[in-house]
Amino acid sequence: MEDTLQPILVILIGGLFAPILTQLLEKLYEAITGKPPADKPIIVGDKKTKRQKWLKFFGIAAIIQLLLLTMFFFLSKWTYFDANYYRTSERELIRDGLKKHKEYIIPKITIRIYAESRKGVPIEDTNCTGKKINYCTLISTSYEIVALQDFNAEKLFEEYYEALYATNVIKEPGSENEGPDKDPQKTYCKYDLMTTMKKFERKTVTTRVDYLYDSLPEKRDFFKTSYTGKNFDMFYYPNNEDDVIGEVEFQIISRSLDLTTPDQNDVIVTDANGKETPIVPKLVLGNGSCMHFNILTATIPRLKNRESFGIRWVWSK
Repeated sequence: MEDTLQPILVILIGGLFAPILTQLLEKLYEAITGKPPADKPIIVGDKKTKRQKWLKFFGIAAIIQLLLLTMFFFLSKWTYFDANYYRTSERELIRDGLKKHKEYIIPKITIRIYAESRKGVPIEDTNCTGKKINYCTLISTSYEIVALQDFNAEKLFEEYYEALYATNVIKEPGSENEGPDKDPQKTYCKYDLMTTMKKFERKTVTTRVDYLYDSLPEKRDFFKTSYTGKNFDMFYYPNNEDDVIGEVEFQIISRSLDLTTPDQNDVIVTDANGKETPIVPKLVLGNGSCMHFNILTATIPRLKNRESFGIRWVWSK
């Protein structure tokens, strides 16, 4: 079994009851056969005879102890551990995080991107700092955190958002206390996320930012492939900090854009060597009479160090 607790309990319980059960087994053996299983050797005779008697004595004692420990092992497994312990990816992530001396692990990241054209933006919000908004995205990233140490109103990690072609990047309030933008720029923001957690406590923390665009470039690269046209956008999540990350999910949500069926290379994960692996996304088109929406989703079970997960979404012109 993977848990160290089970073998320890087995040994402790076996150690407590083994002497009693050993005597019971010996009595049972004597009742059935009419002779004792193994008396303590009387040191008489030549060396060969004495050695054989001692070997027989310790061999039978070892066999009895092995049988008892085996019995306790499977008894505890069947009656308790099988019903109360489960193999989960989170346990593996915690082991990995402790081995790497990490302060926390991230069992899951959910990245929701609300992408809207100008017709999806309220009239009063079509300008920002004097510049017209023709396209915008609200990025809402939720991290499920398991702390591997205590955090007392202190830094959890540094958050970083970058939009290369944006007119403006605006930080929106998240779920935790956030420090000021460390280096205010029009195309990215970087700040510390503060939290209070006890060791092994689990919490979901969320950060948000708006990307505002006047227009999108005609030509852009998505990983190693170049695409032309202004009716698509993309987002990457790289693991460049050797964070211990489990599942990562993208959700592209829009009420004003008619998302088209994704191509086979619109969702890609790259490994540490840059090898690209396409991921099959799922597109849901909602045509309800009240609220119209389109949702494109894609998920990977694990994002390891120096891997990157990206998604591209396209809408009809």
